[in-house]
Amino acid sequence: MIEIKTEKQRSAPWKKIKLVVMILVIVLAALYVPAKFFAVKFTNAGTKLYDQGRYEEAMAEFRRALRVYPWFKPARTQLAELEKFVKDHPRRPDVRFVPTPRDVVDKMLEMAKVTKDDILYDLGCGDGRIVVTAAKRYGCKAVGYDIDPRRVEESLENVKKNKVGDLVRIEQRDIFTLDLSEASVVTLYLLPRLNVRLIPQLEKLKPGSRIVSHDFDMKGVEPDEVVALTPKRGKFEHKVYLWTTPLKKIKEEASAENLETDETSSTSPTE
Repeated sequence: MIEIKTEKQRSAPWKKIKLVVMILVIVLAALYVPAKFFAVKFTNAGTKLYDQGRYEEAMAEFRRALRVYPWFKPARTQLAELEKFVKDHPRRPDVRFVPTPRDVVDKMLEMAKVTKDDILYDLGCGDGRIVVTAAKRYGCKAVGYDIDPRRVEESLENVKKNKVGDLVRIEQRDIFTLDLSEASVVTLYLLPRLNVRLIPQLEKLKPGSRIVSHDFDMKGVEPDEVVALTPKRGKFEHKVYLWTTPLKKIKEEASAENLETDETSSTSPTE
């Protein structure tokens, strides 16, 4: 006997399939929204750590983002970029980037008595504000060096924005491998131990060259001048140290002021 199915009976399996598909879509949508939310949250945290030079922590955050949402392109792109940088540059930046307040930049250049005939090197140029300001205000040539590609990118954008590309050059370099002999002004915002490490290179500067450092001294070398100032928009006092070459060596002093304590000293008060 042949069983004849009605139209309703024939359509019943398809209705079940459609219902299952709809349920799956709803479940996936319900999972997508929180997954995307947390992926964005972790990626933003990773980006902030990346900007601070905390690379291992940044990579961990990007990987967390990809675990909750494997297709999140911003996390995948930044993780790939950072992994390549770490592979190509086994030596990481020595300090975390803390911008020098504008008032302090002005005081550094003023104390160095920069003119259009100078060649200024900024060692650890960050976002390029010192070399850009020197070129715009004094018309001098300036070179910014930084080992971090993020900082180099920011500096290049700053140079382009301020239209000083004819005077300013930015390079991704390890500052401890540089020949500084062509510079007549060198600007620093590093830790005391890094300033000391630079002494053999700084001693090769031409006589009369000026070295200015934001906040940190150079143990074993007597400064010509030390100026304290509080930026207009800031709450904390900053210091600017000036040396001229040839450097004036002094006997090593074991004062607490000259001894570096720990890595946290790299984070100076900001405006």
